[in-house]
Amino acid sequence: MSFNNFILLSWSSRLKDPNIHDLYKDRVGIMEDGSIYMNNVQLSDSGLYRIITQYISENKPHKLLRFHLQVFEPVSKPSITAKCLRDNITLSCFSSQGSEVTYSWETLPPCGNDSCVHLGQTMEIHPLPPSESTSYVCAAQNPVSRATSDPIDLGVCSTPRPTGRGWVPILCPVSATLCLIGIVIILCKIKKSEDREKAKLSRATLLKDEDQGGPRHVHHVLWDCSVARRVWGLVVSSVSLNRLLPRSSLTSDSVLYGPSGGCKTIELQRQWRIINTIKQVLWETRNIKVYQQQNVDLVTLRRRIQNLLQDGVVVDFRKNERLAKEKWG
Repeated sequence: MSFNNFILLSWSSRLKDPNIHDLYKDRVGIMEDGSIYMNNVQLSDSGLYRIITQYISENKPHKLLRFHLQVFEPVSKPSITAKCLRDNITLSCFSSQGSEVTYSWETLPPCGNDSCVHLGQTMEIHPLPPSESTSYVCAAQNPVSRATSDPIDLGVCSTPRPTGRGWVPILCPVSATLCLIGIVIILCKIKKSEDREKAKLSRATLLKDEDQGGPRHVHHVLWDCSVARRVWGLVVSSVSLNRLLPRSSLTSDSVLYGPSGGCKTIELQRQWRIINTIKQVLWETRNIKVYQQQNVDLVTLRRRIQNLLQDGVVVDFRKNERLAKEKWG
């Protein structure tokens, strides 16, 4: 089984135990009925997997199975904030944890079976008379979890008017204090909003065309984005890698789809192995950036590529030393 063209598990009927990569020890295995399992899945495990079945003794064609694994972080209990204006009220909902979160607004019973009144993270409504006050809850959900906020009553935005002048000396200092508190709260919300927008902008830089989910997004991650350009530039400038992977073989089409004529020679097979290793590291970096909000420096990327290539060379020598020498020199 491979993950983004990176072999993480292999097994033969001639062997007692499967060969599992060190990064997946105690996480991946094969059951007695031949099923493959993965424990303790992480957000970075999201991606394309392939399983190839080859028959040794029987004259049967090999079987290829591809599937895409998407790991979601469960949502946390959302919270509601209300912005009270003169003519309307704006309700905002936010869940601090969860991936691919969608939001909806519901009225509390008794309102019939269909209580959903709005889809989206924010909702703008017009205030109702006090006798018709309605409570709302926000629901945050993704394909694996759902959480509901505490209810909020629109009465929080109603302000009773003072009944006499005797209240003026008391209301003045109270109003001033509330204004100061409100200013502090607004500044904190602005700061949090700016931080969220920066995080969204950073994610959008790496996930250009993510919504389409098509080849444009893959092309961006593996070739066009700044991280990919620096990594491929590092390959070109490396004397040892440039000897095994000439600069002339690095085009966007060859990186995404392989050599135009197929991997018919040992040299092309070697080049395709190196390209797939680099693509795997780029996709791992994308997952770390998106789901863990962490950046990976160029030195770590280079070390990761070197380690994977060394592992591949060792595996090739164990399988067939003569062919490995022809491939890697």
